[in-house]
Amino acid sequence: MTEFLDEFQIYILFGGGILTALLAIFISFMSFQSIAKKRTLFAIECCTFFLLINDALAYVYKGVASVPGYWVVRITNFILFFMEYCVLLSYHTFITMQFMETGKFKKLPKRFLAVFILASIGITLLIVSQFTGMYYAFDEENVYYRGPLLWLNMAFFFSAFVIDLSFIIQHRKKISALLSWALLITGCLPIVAGIVQFIWNGLSVIDLSICASSVVLFGFAVIDLNHALLASANTEMQTGLPNSYGFMMEADKIIHQGDITKYNSYYFDIARMGRLNNMYGRNKGDEIIVLYAKELRNAIEKDEILGRLGGNFFVALIKKENTDKFLSLLSDVRVEFPFNGKKEEVHIAAVAGGYWIDNKNVHAGLLIGNASEAVVYAKNVAKKPYVFMDEKLRAELDRIKNLEEELVRALSKNEFVPYYQPKVNTKENELCGCEALVRWNHDGKIVPPVEFVPILEKSEKVCQLDFYMLEHVCQDMRGWLDEGIYPPCVSINFSRRNLGNINLAQEIRDVVDRYQIPQNLIQVEVTETIDEFPMDALKTAVEGVQRLGMTAAIDDFGIGSSSINLLKEVSFDMLKIDRAFVIYQTEKDKQLLANIIRMAETIGIHVIAEGVEEKERVEDLKKMGCYMIQGFVFDQPLDKKTYRERIIQKKYEI
Repeated sequence: MTEFLDEFQIYILFGGGILTALLAIFISFMSFQSIAKKRTLFAIECCTFFLLINDALAYVYKGVASVPGYWVVRITNFILFFMEYCVLLSYHTFITMQFMETGKFKKLPKRFLAVFILASIGITLLIVSQFTGMYYAFDEENVYYRGPLLWLNMAFFFSAFVIDLSFIIQHRKKISALLSWALLITGCLPIVAGIVQFIWNGLSVIDLSICASSVVLFGFAVIDLNHALLASANTEMQTGLPNSYGFMMEADKIIHQGDITKYNSYYFDIARMGRLNNMYGRNKGDEIIVLYAKELRNAIEKDEILGRLGGNFFVALIKKENTDKFLSLLSDVRVEFPFNGKKEEVHIAAVAGGYWIDNKNVHAGLLIGNASEAVVYAKNVAKKPYVFMDEKLRAELDRIKNLEEELVRALSKNEFVPYYQPKVNTKENELCGCEALVRWNHDGKIVPPVEFVPILEKSEKVCQLDFYMLEHVCQDMRGWLDEGIYPPCVSINFSRRNLGNINLAQEIRDVVDRYQIPQNLIQVEVTETIDEFPMDALKTAVEGVQRLGMTAAIDDFGIGSSSINLLKEVSFDMLKIDRAFVIYQTEKDKQLLANIIRMAETIGIHVIAEGVEEKERVEDLKKMGCYMIQGFVFDQPLDKKTYRERIIQKKYEI
């Protein structure tokens, strides 16, 4: 019976060795998020392979009284005992990485160090035993028998496993349930097997249990890898938040539970992120976004969902009862981060679109879609920090959609026309330039830009409109020049979306040259609010325009939060002070305006005040040193024919 068991065991051990070798090969071809984990699993399978093969060879040469048999049984027995410790250390290293990667342990727990110490002592005593026979020995027939202190080897070996198991049980909630069960099973099997083998001599129960443990760990690795792939497909890697797919999967769970009407969905965009990128650099900007996401995640409840769609765009599913709290949070999130050796603090606000969910059968995609439509309306039309999608807004969006289609047709039909608002030099009370403003001649009615420009600004169509205006202004100027009428400089607005075009300056120059307009008669205006583009894009565009003989102006100066920094980085030719500063009400506001004018004069930038409607303001501005005025006090925007007459009759009477 004993001979049969020995022979049967040899086949089992060889088979287990071949299996673990194949598993090691599979692991070498698998892709893991952690290379260290991959190497540790590979080491476990390789050590188990050598353990089983050497154990099998020891049984093959058991009782073979020959010189080869003498050396084989001694060498293989030492290797298999040594490999048991190697498996223990590999298993322990795998556990260490699993728990330390959770980020919940700042330093290596003392129990982990104790395992390494026990294993080191055990290996040392194993080496000593080869010369003393304290663990095992062989008789003259080459038959293995236990030494008097074999229990000491088992004590060191199993104590280490017990320490690992106690740690796993204590901290099992810090890792996934699947992982904790896998680690507990792989740790318990050798301990149970050791007890059986200690009682029942003659069977390699420990080594076979280690083989079973290595197979369990491999199975766990495959499952864990599959979970990691699913997680990466549904996770935005920078913040660790769900991406659009992950968000919809989480929302679907709530929908299937029938609880979705307890929530509102939100789509929101960080405001003025471009300014932060300009101030701190894009890498630090990415860090700020990660910290911002962390602050939001910590502020909302566990059963609420926060996701990131990329860039500055986030989505959320928040309980209705927390609506006011969440909207208040979006208005001001404080983020602290290190910069140049000190702690910086910024306050981040977001523009949000909300969707009040009242349908239990809503599709998860609509949660994002409706909220995203609302945020576009909030940013481009309503100019509010948040807007909720409702029936009234839906009707308005349908109207805007129809209007968008009409605007596309209007571009092809040349329904847009330039109007010219004069600029006046108040020293001479004389025309010194104008701004070309777009009007839509729709069904015989003149539609002001406030009705349609915000709609076009949602897409690249606004860039098409800008060049359309440049083309028509150049046509008008060419006609005046051909008549012998020399017009003053015309400024033309270019949307911030044009800043994404690296050839912007040259394309403007190509149009101007096609009509043979002197470059000094064209001025390019860009608005100060350019958050979605880095400062370098604006600087490149302005320098390109100036290099090609035209001038550049900054429009709406003062309404942005980075006005001074803008003047520091970009050399504009003209600064247009926003009407909000011109219609000052207090002495403080008046002094602020005067200082802006003095500052511009000091750094060599021409200043013009826009939106001036009162004669008294003209006199005040002259006293402050601002002599260029644009506003109804002199003229409203004029059509081509009327402006031609104004060019001829340059003088104004106040």
